[in-house]
Amino acid sequence: MKFFAKIILVLILIPSIIIVLFSATIKFQLFDPNFWKDDFKNNNVYFNLSNDLKTYTEDQNIKGGAKTGDLKVITDVITPTILEDFISHNIDNSLAFINGGKKELLVYLPVGKIPKELAPKSVGLNTEEIPLAALMTKFNVDANTIPISQIAYFGTFVNYLLVGSAILTAMFLIFLFLLTENGDRFISIGLSFVLSGFVILSSSKIFNSVQITNKIAADILPSVLMQISKTWSLIGVITLVVGIIFLFLKKPSFKKPNKL
Repeated sequence: MKFFAKIILVLILIPSIIIVLFSATIKFQLFDPNFWKDDFKNNNVYFNLSNDLKTYTEDQNIKGGAKTGDLKVITDVITPTILEDFISHNIDNSLAFINGGKKELLVYLPVGKIPKELAPKSVGLNTEEIPLAALMTKFNVDANTIPISQIAYFGTFVNYLLVGSAILTAMFLIFLFLLTENGDRFISIGLSFVLSGFVILSSSKIFNSVQITNKIAADILPSVLMQISKTWSLIGVITLVVGIIFLFLKKPSFKKPNKL
């Protein structure tokens, strides 16, 4: 009976550990604005994005009949500095909303850095930060097309997922500890960590093998996926080592004291 219980717990513990790592990755990496901003700055994302956006803008407008010289006022705005200012501010606003730091999802617009001839006169954009719903209304877009209210709950959901899966993982480990006889090795616990380590290491390779065909996305995602891959590789190795250590550890044997 104990043998089958251990097998079931091991099979449940492996995905439980993966869920803990997955939710922790979202919480401490993807939901951390510094993770994105540092990654973009260290990997020349703003510079590459600026060049590709300029090329894309020129190609699209030339196809529409515009001359290259007419596009200078537009391409001069798409600089690495302005892009960094625009993207970093909106990363802060978006993640602050998701993490519960702000009640509204604000959009940052570098109004002071955009030439007046490029700003739509009928829209009346005269402030740098505006709620997304209000901005969509100004452009006659239905605000309900984006589930803004649901986005606010995503951060809370991830927090609950992380805490819940961590508690369940701890409980499964305690059960396996209790099911191990005194003096026996922690084979079931060690096996759980070893198998989880292999799964994590295998998953880390998937992040680096993702094929991205869109040029704009190719400027942003590869370095981000590489950072996540490095984290998963490190955690995978640590999990594997911990599992191997448990395979050789024995549960202490507690002897009852002799009665006089």
